[in-house]
Amino acid sequence: TGTNTAPVDTTGTNTAPVDTTGTNTAPVDTTGTNTAPVVGPFTVLSFLSGTEGRLTLDNVVDDDDEPVDGILWAAEAFGGVSAVIDDVRRLTVTATEDFTGTTTIRLTATDIFGARGSGTLVVEVRAQVDSPMAGDFDRSGGVDLDDFFALVDELGNSVFTPGFDASFDLNDDGRITFDDFFLFLDIYEARRLDR
Repeated sequence: TGTNTAPVDTTGTNTAPVDTTGTNTAPVDTTGTNTAPVVGPFTVLSFLSGTEGRLTLDNVVDDDDEPVDGILWAAEAFGGVSAVIDDVRRLTVTATEDFTGTTTIRLTATDIFGARGSGTLVVEVRAQVDSPMAGDFDRSGGVDLDDFFALVDELGNSVFTPGFDASFDLNDDGRITFDDFFLFLDIYEARRLDR
């Protein structure tokens, strides 16, 4: 429409600077139809103490008015964790020393027109187990699907693979193969039946 629908200060108390040079290039929504970004829904971000949790923010925001890579992000952590957002819009959460439990982080997304949306991310920091049982690759104190997926990621590696992790080599033959996978399934099933 070409008309500015921004609020006008009729009280004379607005102290915001006015661009008298005509060089302000900030985008202006001239249609009045800009909507705020929608943040979430989130799943629980869960990780072990001593490690970090990560979340790609582009995956948890929707904005009908612009691409999500133009969103500016802010994070406010509420106890037990710190939150940092890098230049590729990835949130990294780190637990403070000795913190385990559940807390939250408030994430706010601002689009180029200044419209804001926010959501609350639940963060769970789990204690690590000092001496994990066989198959407990993530040291969470139990053999679960997280361990299954970790093993699947390691299949095919051997002592000749840089970064080889021998804890996945359940039969100690120097290779992570389907033999280890089937041993893991036996361990998983035994732990499941023990519950």
